[in-house]
Amino acid sequence: MGVLDGSYVKLDRARAHANDLKRRIDPLLKPVSDSIVRDHEGDPPQYVYRVQRLPVMDPEWSAILGDFLTNMRASLDYLAHDLVKLSGGKPGRHSKFPIVGLPKDDTPRNPVRITGVTDEAILDVVESVQPDRDQYFSAGHVANPLYLLNELVNTDKHRLLILVVFALDPMGVALPVEDRANVPHFRISVEPLKIGDPVAWVDTGGRPLDRKFDPRLAFDVRLDETTSGYRILRSVFDVMGMIHYWIESMVIAERFAPILGVERRYSGPLFD
Repeated sequence: MGVLDGSYVKLDRARAHANDLKRRIDPLLKPVSDSIVRDHEGDPPQYVYRVQRLPVMDPEWSAILGDFLTNMRASLDYLAHDLVKLSGGKPGRHSKFPIVGLPKDDTPRNPVRITGVTDEAILDVVESVQPDRDQYFSAGHVANPLYLLNELVNTDKHRLLILVVFALDPMGVALPVEDRANVPHFRISVEPLKIGDPVAWVDTGGRPLDRKFDPRLAFDVRLDETTSGYRILRSVFDVMGMIHYWIESMVIAERFAPILGVERRYSGPLFD
C-alpha cells in the first residue's frame, strides 16, 4: 500500500457512510413540508404554520454518523503512520495524529508530538493544523472541523450522538418576490420540533393573506451537541461535509501531501 492510500481508503469509506445516511433521510423530508397547516390565531391575530407529520427518528442514523466520524478520525491516524515512516521511525499502535483540546488555563501548552516522529519540520506542520492555530472560524477553535471531529468521535465512543427530531432550515425559506411587500413580519422556528409545533409566524398587519401564499418552508435533520459550552445545532449533512472537506483538502492535501511527496487529491463535494 502506497503513501496516503490508507488515509484515502478511510476518507472514501466515510463518504460512503455519509451518502448512506443522506439516502435514508432525504425521502422523509418532503412529507414533512407537505403536512404543514395554516391557522389564523393569537392576539393580535397572525397566521401560524404548524407541522402535522414528523418521521420516527431511527437510532441507526446516529450509528451511521458515528461510523462516518470513526473513519474520518482513522484517516488522520493513518496519516500519522505515514509521517512516522517519513521520519525514519517505525509506526506502531501509539502512532496517533494529535488534536489539541481546549486549554485549562492560560498556561502555554506543550508542542504536539507523534510517537515515532523525530523530524521537527514534520512536527511543525502537524502543529500548524491544530485547532488553536486556526484563523478561519470566528467562533474560535471550538468551531474548527478538526476539533469538532475529535469531540464528536470521543462522544460517539460512549453514547449515540443526538440528532434532533426535525428543525426548520432557515436557509430554505425564500419568500416569493410578489409576497415580500405584503408580509412585513415573518419569522420561523429554528428549534427541534414536535408534531403540532408552530414552525412559522406571519403578521400581515391585519391584511388578509392569500390562501396560495407559500413561504417555502424546508426542513432538515440537525446534530444537537454541546462541546466546551459551544452548542452545535446545524444540519448533520453540513457538519459532515465540513469535516470531510477540511481533513481531505485543507489538512491532508494542502499540508501533508507535499511533504510526503504525493499528488494532492480532491474528491469533490461529499454527497453524490
